Amino acid sequence: MSTMKDLVLLDHDAWIERRRTSIGASDVPAILGESPFRTPLSVWAHKRGLLSEAEQRDMPEAVEWGLRLEPVVFEKFRTGSLDPRLRDRCVKVSHGMIPHPTLPHHASPDGVILAADGTTIMVGVEVKTTSEYKRGEWDDGVPRPVLLQALWQMHCMAVDRIYVPALIGGNTYMLRDVERDEDELRATVERVEEWRMRYLVGDEKPEPIGGEGEDGTLRRMFPRSKGNLLPATTEALILRDERNEAVAAMAEVARTVEAKENALKLLIGDADGIEGVVTWKSSKDATVLDAKAYTEHLEALAAAAGVNVEERRARFLTTRHGTRRFLIKKGA
Repeated sequence: MSTMKDLVLLDHDAWIERRRTSIGASDVPAILGESPFRTPLSVWAHKRGLLSEAEQRDMPEAVEWGLRLEPVVFEKFRTGSLDPRLRDRCVKVSHGMIPHPTLPHHASPDGVILAADGTTIMVGVEVKTTSEYKRGEWDDGVPRPVLLQALWQMHCMAVDRIYVPALIGGNTYMLRDVERDEDELRATVERVEEWRMRYLVGDEKPEPIGGEGEDGTLRRMFPRSKGNLLPATTEALILRDERNEAVAAMAEVARTVEAKENALKLLIGDADGIEGVVTWKSSKDATVLDAKAYTEHLEALAAAAGVNVEERRARFLTTRHGTRRFLIKKGA
């Protein structure tokens, strides 16, 4: 088991830098393609230092609020869920890491429960917050990404259990725990190590999987084009054709979905819907401002009053920076 002597406490900047050079629990679901927030390509770009420091700190709003609520949920766990005899041995950890003894892996638990000696770590604590929409994922344990994180914490800290206190929908607290599964832990470590050796030690690039935030990662890596065109390669042509085939398949599925929805609308007619099946209700009318017409009216009044409209308008001009537009060229 790890001890508190193994815990490395860092300031925020040093913590961010250390995370870049080692595989942590939050990296594992992304590396394995099972994260709702990141993809293998995102992790690779971060670990390779291909994003600026500010871009590395960008996080989805849900993640930001999870970090803000973490101390509150942890305290609820410590004072409301634990045996009173263990409360004084339940320690919150902020910006701390426990390195694996032999591999560039680390645990970064939200808290630990210590043995009676006050230094040996018996159990880790992984705090989670999630939306009401994902409540069902917690009915029979923890979601798959959380399970992978818990296994990684156990791997690095050499403990057999991780407590997972969770806040669901901002108003429901629940406690789950994950026990050590040697077979699944071994398989997870092997897959992550294979990925690390190929993409961080080796010079391969992970294949994009199209998950959350991947396009944003690429746009941050390559914010501006340089005005040149690369020669067409066999790889590029194959990727283009595969993309076009996927778009055609999506269009066919979309037409089928639209047809079934229209058939339901035909059944509904002018009713509000079909009980227990579907609704098709009218929204309320709303009054909105026609901004273009209003601006033209004000400028006409100003011109009639002798105001130089062009000069006045120039005071409010701003620069809108260009973005990269992705446009597929048709094949020959």
